Amino acid sequence: MDTQLRYDEPVRFQACPDTLGPDSLENARAILETYSAGGVILEGTLESQSFLTSDELSRVRFAFGSIDADGYNQNWKDLFSLSFDEFILYVKCSVLSLLGKRILATLRNLILDIKTLTGLRRRSIPSFLSSSRFNHPRLVTSILLSLPVPDENLLERDAMAELIESTCAQSAGNQRELPDFRSILTFGALLDDFWQGATPDEKLLYFPVLLWWKVTGVIPTRPREFLVTPRDCIRQDAGGEWQLTLRKDLLKGRGRFIYYKIDKDYEQKTYPVPSWLAALLQEYITMTACYASTELDTLLIPDPHYLLKGRAKNRRSRYFTYANLRCILQDFLDRIVHGRYGYTVLDVSGIEMPDEARGTGGSGLTLCPPHLGDTRHISLINMIAEGVQPLAA
Repeated sequence: MDTQLRYDEPVRFQACPDTLGPDSLENARAILETYSAGGVILEGTLESQSFLTSDELSRVRFAFGSIDADGYNQNWKDLFSLSFDEFILYVKCSVLSLLGKRILATLRNLILDIKTLTGLRRRSIPSFLSSSRFNHPRLVTSILLSLPVPDENLLERDAMAELIESTCAQSAGNQRELPDFRSILTFGALLDDFWQGATPDEKLLYFPVLLWWKVTGVIPTRPREFLVTPRDCIRQDAGGEWQLTLRKDLLKGRGRFIYYKIDKDYEQKTYPVPSWLAALLQEYITMTACYASTELDTLLIPDPHYLLKGRAKNRRSRYFTYANLRCILQDFLDRIVHGRYGYTVLDVSGIEMPDEARGTGGSGLTLCPPHLGDTRHISLINMIAEGVQPLAA
């Protein structure tokens, strides 16, 4: 099988790319020039402390200069290993890439969120989230996950992003809303339809999304539990029934001592699964057998993700991370759901969208995509619908 990924169009990302090379900076300048010529950006260059923007009804200033250099240098520089000027450049490129996707007020408030974030000590973020919240937590995490970090800091960055996304809605006193059932069913149907005609390279790339959807939709599983699924996870017992081994988090809600070791902080549990799911897992294991095992010996292999990014896998990459899975899901929504099937992908996190993103134009087809943490709730709903007692579920 040819394992080289092929695409008919450039890969698009919601936030800025992994590296600020000449191409990405040129792209940012082109966006800025386009919106300046159109009268949206009234003042500002890529080197400016602020942009003055207008939507004809009001003027909105993007105050990048309000982000405090001392706060960043004290609290965050050692995590990202970026100078303050490099960090601000990433933020500017991220904001520019969101023009046309978010209203100006949203982007202004996103900059305020980044200002708040850089002023916080990393260890104080849980206490901050318990009493307050970011205006746009999912956009904040998009920027966090787009920033390059040294390999030894990947786990901390990913855990922080997941914490922000999973707790911000609850800290405001509201449970995060699941997508409507039409969107849930539509997403599953589109994924199945796409898979029927997917090329080997497309399957290699999007297999983590398919497995996440299928496995966690059957067995309630948190994203990080799914990501540490052991490589040797599927076996047939003496009776011919397929058994799937997953790792379940021992820490959530239990207040127990944390060892910071997978073998102590997670327990392995085995579940009977249908033969079609076993076949799917075996197919993925076979397709990725040509790659080196991860350091954590996990099911998912990160190499195809790095091929997607157009760069070689970092030799110190230890496993397929939350950031990897989130990026692949975003790419599937962008390239396949929107680009191939013509759906407008809406945001279910409460972010205000421009009129065209509400489905008032184009095909009128809209979809609220599932969040990585949604499927465990969906699986519980499915279990109860199938007759499982709520207490058992």
